[in-house]
Amino acid sequence: KNQNTYVLTNPSITQVEIVHDGPDFFPFNAGWNIVSLPLKPTGTMAKNLIFPSATSKAFFFDNGYQFAELLDNGIAYWLKFANTQTIGIDGDTVDADTIAVAPGWNMIGSITTPIPTSGIIQQPPNNVVSSYFGFGVSYSPTSTLEPARGYWVKTNASGTLILAAAGAAPKTAPLPPEWEALAAMSGLTLTDSHGASHTLRFGPKYPEGVDPRSY
Repeated sequence: KNQNTYVLTNPSITQVEIVHDGPDFFPFNAGWNIVSLPLKPTGTMAKNLIFPSATSKAFFFDNGYQFAELLDNGIAYWLKFANTQTIGIDGDTVDADTIAVAPGWNMIGSITTPIPTSGIIQQPPNNVVSSYFGFGVSYSPTSTLEPARGYWVKTNASGTLILAAAGAAPKTAPLPPEWEALAAMSGLTLTDSHGASHTLRFGPKYPEGVDPRSY
């Protein structure tokens, strides 16, 4: 609803049906939650209007914690609620999203549908070096990213994570030449007992433009 009145000037129209799709509802725990926007809000991106019952600011992580008054898709936020509750959010479906990540730990959001972590496209390849961790009462690794939730994940280098629902075409950019060169090299993946992994790249010589100190 973007206006209070609408005047019909076509005399042949004798009947009008107004259809409004209600909000989708998402559960949240009492205390701290890692949340994200499961839809593209149709009206406002203001935290106070989307999550009016939150008792904290919306904290996101970017080289340290900061807070936001306006929320954005793909980003995860810490939010605190006084009690367990279900919140309705109005908006358009988000079938795919490309999320930028930095070296080290990142807080990422999700999309409208559950996404298995095995289906997340990593650019550059094999950039993720940890499990994906959600937060309930405590941190726990997960194999599926759920709508309205946020997650911690560690990456080796700057890049993107592409989330796409089944049948949705992710919006991808061409791989930088450096990443394509790395993907063509031999690799040795080391995995520890917690599931964290790191891939070492090697070959007769490093391709032009590749800094060996980064890999």
